[in-house]
Order: sequence, then structure tokens, then C-alpha cells
Amino acid sequence: IITYRLDRAILSTSNSQARAPTFKSWTYSGEIIRVACDDDEALAWLKKAIDDLKPWEDASLAVVSQDKLPNLTKASVWISEDVTNTSDDTKRVLRRLTAQNPDMSVARWCTFHHEAKTDPNGHLFVFGIGDEDMAVLKKRAMRLSYAFTSLTLKASKQKMEGTSSEPGTSDTRQPDTVTETETPVVPQQDDDHQMVVDEPCRGSTETTKAAASSSEEEMDA
Repeated sequence: IITYRLDRAILSTSNSQARAPTFKSWTYSGEIIRVACDDDEALAWLKKAIDDLKPWEDASLAVVSQDKLPNLTKASVWISEDVTNTSDDTKRVLRRLTAQNPDMSVARWCTFHHEAKTDPNGHLFVFGIGDEDMAVLKKRAMRLSYAFTSLTLKASKQKMEGTSSEPGTSDTRQPDTVTETETPVVPQQDDDHQMVVDEPCRGSTETTKAAASSSEEEMDA
């Protein structure tokens, strides 16, 4: 929806005397839209367009530099439960995780991937988690409280068991998935204006970021 709205904004410049902005590339990387602007004019246009953009109610878009975005670790978790309405299920899961894990900022986690499955029943989430919350999770053996059980997050570079033999814990094995841990990477292009739109990166489908860079630095949106 964001790219569609921005594309319509570009087309609208044909009805005015303003020069349409031009870009070198526009690609997705996880929840980030990475854009290389041709010049400062395109960068300025994109910043203004993002400021004016309201793709949905309560959407909050902002332009920030890449170096101010948090380093995120990808971690996945399998939640074994009945699947009903995918959208409602997602909101309910995130609300429960937020309420039952108050020592972490779960509401600010990126949701890189969500998949509802019916065989077996459950939800697979891949979150982007900041360094502070990762430190808390490591102290908690990568466990999250959820309903009347505990869930084990799985991240690469950490040999975490997918199941627990302790009473009161749930089976966190993930069907047909591969997990990895990494920081979202934006390739360096010293001579280009980098622009990145970061779609919901605060653990909510109602929050979006946008970013751009000057000719000597990268910017993420």
C-alpha cells in the first residue's frame, strides 16, 4: 500500500510544473523498502511524500537515518494453538506476549514473518528483536511467557532446543522452517542517495518507518 501511494504521488507530478522524482532502484529487504534516489531533489520529494502519507488510520511514518535504527536479531517462535481469523489471531498473540512479558518491549518488535498453519495448528512468527530485549531473553534462556505455557524463541548462532521436557512448557518445534539471525543489511553505495521504507518495525501492523540518505550517508525509512 505504501509503494502504491507513492507511485500515485509520482504520477500526480505530471499535472504540475514540478519535475518528477527519479530513482535508481526500489527493492524489499525483509520489512524494509530500500530505495536509491537519483539526486537531492528526489530525496527531498520522498521525505515530503512520506511525511504526507497516511496509508491507514493511526499510521505513523517517519524519516530516520540508518545509523539510528536499532540492530535487530531475527528470532522465530512456534505457537501451537487453533487458528481462526489470521488477522485477529495475530493481534491477540502480540497483545498477550506484550502483557505477559512486561520486562521487554514486545510491542516494538518487528514482525518479519507470520504464517498460520492448520497441520499442525499454530502460528509461526519471525520477529526482529533489539539488543536490549535480546539481552533479557538470553537471561531467560530465550523463553517468553504465553498464556499458561512458556515459548522458546529460536535464533541462529544459538543452539536452542526446540522443545522442553519441563512441565507447563509448550512444544516450540517449527514445521518446515529455517531460522536465522541477522541484522537487516542495506548495501553501501557511497555515491547514491539511499532511501529505505521500513514497514511495520515496531511489532505492529499499524506502524511504519521511512528513511533516506544524503549523498554521503545512508538513510532508512
